[in-house]
Amino acid sequence: DDTVTRGELAVMLDRIMKYTETAENTYSDLGDTWYTEAVLKLAASGIIEGDGSVIRPEDSVTREEAAVMFARAFELKPADESELNFTDASDISDWALDAVLALSERGFVNGFEDGTFRPGTSMSRAEFVTMVNNAVTGFYTEAGTYTAEDKLTGIVVVNAA
Repeated sequence: DDTVTRGELAVMLDRIMKYTETAENTYSDLGDTWYTEAVLKLAASGIIEGDGSVIRPEDSVTREEAAVMFARAFELKPADESELNFTDASDISDWALDAVLALSERGFVNGFEDGTFRPGTSMSRAEFVTMVNNAVTGFYTEAGTYTAEDKLTGIVVVNAA
């Protein structure tokens, strides 16, 4: 139930997606650590953003920040006519609305029992793993041809030739 930092989330997304390009480190708060390469790969891919001088890798990632990074990583966009059903939808930042909507309408995030999303709350590791489990229905790491007996309703990740 520990919270996830922005650096940790970068590592998890990089391990799923296997990004190859790395941005130049122009961030004053990003030293040479175990998550540096992953943060720079996500920055090169436009998945994580800083403000130009800092990227805040040690800060806990908020639920809306995690939703934005996840939606960017999987190129998810909301349907044209959808709207958010969370009781605190007005608390979600404008820059995060489309991402939260895209994840919500697919059932990748469901919010809490009280009907809230809690966009400014730090995301826990368990919540991020739940989001990944809800979204990724296939994960392939070896070259080959894959078929599914049932219709796949989520995301299929292929990290192989």
